Amino acid sequence: MIRLALFLSWLGLACQAETLRIVNWNVALDRDGPGLLLAEIRKDGPEIAAILQDLVQRNADILLLVGFDNDYAGQSLAAFQARLAAAGLNYSSALALVGNAGMPSGLDLDGDGQLNGWGDNWGFGRYPGHDSTVLLSRYPLAVSRRWTKLRWADLPNARMPQRGNAPFPDAQTAAQLRLSSGGHWQVTTQTPAGDVNLLISYPTPPTFDGPEQRNRLRNNDEIAFWQHYLNGAPLADDAGNSSPPGDAPFIILGDLNADPDAGDGIKTAIRALLADPRLINPAALDQPTAFWAGLPPMRVDYILPSARFRIVDGGVAGAVEGARTAHRLVWLDVALD
Repeated sequence: MIRLALFLSWLGLACQAETLRIVNWNVALDRDGPGLLLAEIRKDGPEIAAILQDLVQRNADILLLVGFDNDYAGQSLAAFQARLAAAGLNYSSALALVGNAGMPSGLDLDGDGQLNGWGDNWGFGRYPGHDSTVLLSRYPLAVSRRWTKLRWADLPNARMPQRGNAPFPDAQTAAQLRLSSGGHWQVTTQTPAGDVNLLISYPTPPTFDGPEQRNRLRNNDEIAFWQHYLNGAPLADDAGNSSPPGDAPFIILGDLNADPDAGDGIKTAIRALLADPRLINPAALDQPTAFWAGLPPMRVDYILPSARFRIVDGGVAGAVEGARTAHRLVWLDVALD
């Protein structure tokens, strides 16, 4: 009886400490027109094959792919999911996280005196769903909250662009600007260790700016959003819910387009996020993840678990031959004790 009790106790601890492998990768599968990525996935081109091979080797439980073109019917994601399954990597759940990228605003957001340009979309993109994000998992997924319509001005301590001493491009338009260039999402996944909230975002690069520094300021505030949310700030989601996040374990992940030391971005928000005691900044991931020509290597792709997790293993993968992305795959094994 004593041995049986010890065995059952050990079994319970083993179940509680089950390891989850998280992968985050900007695969740069964004194309110049809608439908092009879908055709490429179906055609089995060399770049798709190289990416699939690396993903199968990594064998993630939860897989975030950034820089992936979404479409309204989710055909590109479904085709990619099927290709993964054919290669031996089966995901029962998949979400196309479609946000503000390429979504027309009907406003002159870039102040050039014209409407319907790329700079007038709520988030930069050539068409709706361009350069977006997808999430795949072995476990059930559900978007529990999304913030794509949150006004930038409603973020506490928002640092909004100005031209001279006046709001950019004008006061009326500035009041309608959305914070998220892509989106901010809370996705709940039902893992064997219990529910985990994935806090996902893809902020704008802090470049391609005029003197108003619209992208630099927006990138910083998009990152700062997560600390405001964790602090309980009343940030209304798209359903009008402004409740705090609760106490479930969470993981912040995505291509945040910000290095704490290098590059043109404002460092305030990313440094504060990495230093937040509610999060773990894994030492294994404290290294460059993006290698652009003419720029220093930068760390811009993140997996930041809440302090309730234990880090088991992790790292930044090498370049994948045949893939054009400048980003490296980031992976982390975590356990809830």
